[in-house]
Amino acid sequence: FISFISNNFIEKIDNKKNISKKTGSIIESENLTIYSHSNRAFLSKIFIYPIKSCAGFEIINFWYLTNQGLQFDREWTLIDENNQAITQKKNSKLTSIKPEINLKEQKMIISAPNMADIEINLIQNLNENNLLSITVCSVSASGITYNDKINDWFSQVIGQKCKLIRKSLNNSRICLRKQFDNSNHERQSNITFSNESQYLLVTNASLNDLSQRIGKEINVKRFRPNFVIDSLTNLNNQNQNHNQNQNQNQNLDLEPFEEDYWQQIIIDNITFNLVGDCTRCRMICFDPESGIEEIEPLKTLTKYRRTKQGTIFGKHLLHDPNLDINNK
Repeated sequence: FISFISNNFIEKIDNKKNISKKTGSIIESENLTIYSHSNRAFLSKIFIYPIKSCAGFEIINFWYLTNQGLQFDREWTLIDENNQAITQKKNSKLTSIKPEINLKEQKMIISAPNMADIEINLIQNLNENNLLSITVCSVSASGITYNDKINDWFSQVIGQKCKLIRKSLNNSRICLRKQFDNSNHERQSNITFSNESQYLLVTNASLNDLSQRIGKEINVKRFRPNFVIDSLTNLNNQNQNHNQNQNQNQNLDLEPFEEDYWQQIIIDNITFNLVGDCTRCRMICFDPESGIEEIEPLKTLTKYRRTKQGTIFGKHLLHDPNLDINNK
């Protein structure tokens, strides 16, 4: 299947609430469907990371969903001479590689400092018979490589020999995170070259809390989210015409780490299950603009977000098409 998602309001769904009996009124605003009942949050940013561990690409207005996540998210990766996926922890120069998706022209334009841009055709026209076995986050995968001209460009940028790999259409990676249907049967989900799940969510409320503890603003790009959720208050501050009288008696602020207690969210009638915490490593210490490694924010985050699983920030999500509002 394929669907689409736009920058829109979200509704937090209580674990005991039946989605088919929602009572919120629907408001049409700039062709977006908005659920106003008990709504304190909206989707403020959407990011994809076409090439794993390289710079992100911010989506404006809407984007498409596939059965593996956001379209083109982590569909490519760079591998070393041992066919191991290269990450920023191994080579911080990956932060300088900036992919941009042009859907109209069906191409990905990739730029890097002091290099001429290169273009990759989005239409899968590689030879599926020439699969290469690779390792991504200690898990076996397979993909298709590009020609020497493309590979040499990336090798020059990061200062080591590498190859660009695109995930094979015929090869599915199984999501490590699990979700279950109403009968408590596990439902298998597929992913691209992402680590654990189809989507990653963070909230600005939690990010602001961390920034205040550190004493400086932390760039959300360090956490490489797909969805950034913000308080409705902040949207109202941007748009003074948004029905403030109706909401003036409501608390429209999200609490820091309120997402710890969420179990589902709905965006544009599309249902996502929260399936676990995102454990963090030193990769969040790399400045997304310069590639320089610092001690923050991991140092401070570990002091108050440390669990048995590790230091956590953000939530893994899986799409559950059986619960989408349009299917009810």
